[in-house]
Amino acid sequence: MKLDQLWWVVLALILFQAVTGGGGEASVRIEVGRPSQGAYRATPAERHLLGWITYWEARGEPFEGQVAVAAVVLNRVRHPDFPNTIREVIFQRGQFQPVAERAYDPTMPIPENIQRAVDLALAGHDPSMGALFFYNPRLTRNPSFWASRPVVRQIGNHVFTR
Repeated sequence: MKLDQLWWVVLALILFQAVTGGGGEASVRIEVGRPSQGAYRATPAERHLLGWITYWEARGEPFEGQVAVAAVVLNRVRHPDFPNTIREVIFQRGQFQPVAERAYDPTMPIPENIQRAVDLALAGHDPSMGALFFYNPRLTRNPSFWASRPVVRQIGNHVFTR
């Protein structure tokens, strides 16, 4: 079996586990796409921080949307207009509502589904298709800002933009 084929088998098993919890049939179709970016090697602290922001931003969203939210953070890390670490991107002033609303808790347990989403994003999966921003149109406080951004796609309640 070629490495590329093996990758897809492993990904299929991970997704089946994520959707069914390890048993039964999948009732949801998840498309996280092929790896579109190189893998990002995160420290345990960065992995936890990415899980924390993904939880608070996307806890009620579909699994694909959770992967996309984590991917947006990583897209920013790679983009020259943003800081180049997960920590600096997340704590950049005015960027993520959960940072303004609550203190980061490094002891908060990250739910398993959120950690799986983070792990897929860290492995290079990007269902946001390279987006640098996301927002919920029903909750945004600045609709005129978002109206000027090119929409890449919508997943659940989040609109992903560049």
